Amino acid sequence: MSDNLPLRECFVCSQPHWVNGRIAEKNKDTATAEREYRTAIDESHGGANAWLNLALFYRKAGRFDEMQDALKQGFSVADTPLFAGVVVVVVAATAVAAYLPARRALSIPPSVAMRG
Repeated sequence: MSDNLPLRECFVCSQPHWVNGRIAEKNKDTATAEREYRTAIDESHGGANAWLNLALFYRKAGRFDEMQDALKQGFSVADTPLFAGVVVVVVAATAVAAYLPARRALSIPPSVAMRG
């Protein structure tokens, strides 16, 4: 661990687990990916960046309640306004992603929707 960084900001310690999580995610091994992201959180001593990575994993998996919990955890330990900005962007993107398909579905005329 680097002596120049506070314990909770040890990115070097958690980076291998983040990489393993990304690889597992790409291979569609969600259980391993989640485990690696959680290990990264432990290794970074609860660092905000590690929580954000877990939240982004949950967002991609459509697990929005868990994403929100991870963002809250990360926000509670964040030292910079940058993290707050990232959280706002992630939440806004998630809201838009949920809204657009519903809006498109409502704009289809019933006669077209019934053809199936």
